[in-house]
Amino acid sequence: LNATLQAIIYAESSQPMVGGVSYVRVVAQEDLDAAAESLRLEMLDAAKSTLRLAVGGIHTGEVFFDEVLERTSDTKPGDESGVVTVSLKLSVVGVFFQREDLLTIAEGKLYEKMPGGMEVVGVSADSLQFSVVRYDVEQQLANVSVTLVGSTTLSPTSSVLDRDAMLGKSPSEVKANLEA
Repeated sequence: LNATLQAIIYAESSQPMVGGVSYVRVVAQEDLDAAAESLRLEMLDAAKSTLRLAVGGIHTGEVFFDEVLERTSDTKPGDESGVVTVSLKLSVVGVFFQREDLLTIAEGKLYEKMPGGMEVVGVSADSLQFSVVRYDVEQQLANVSVTLVGSTTLSPTSSVLDRDAMLGKSPSEVKANLEA
């Protein structure tokens, strides 16, 4: 109100004035999603710790899967509220293994699948990559897909290096045979 109107329009209170400023904002879907994600990560960390203790021992490899089974909130998008409460029900599965054992099995399979006339000359343990394809909680089993990089060469007994097979061939034929 301007100064002239303030002289004639006013209010009096017979009781002491109380109150103050209350900040209230409109809840957006992003607020609910952010709160749920923050809670999910907190619950996941707690579940990982609990599973590690339950399994016991030292495992050099682990993979966790989580699924939100239920999500509830005391507010919905568009509500005016200063506080948002979100509840989650989370399922967490952990797959634990020894990375060294996985490497040994992968190397064995690499040697086993090597075609005749070839031999493995080096395997890069750092190249070991794995992913859990599926798991069965009841049977406590997991199928793991593994990738391992290794180097191969022709073995000295390879038929490709047989001198008798090279006799009578031109240098270009021998080269083509070696490159195949």
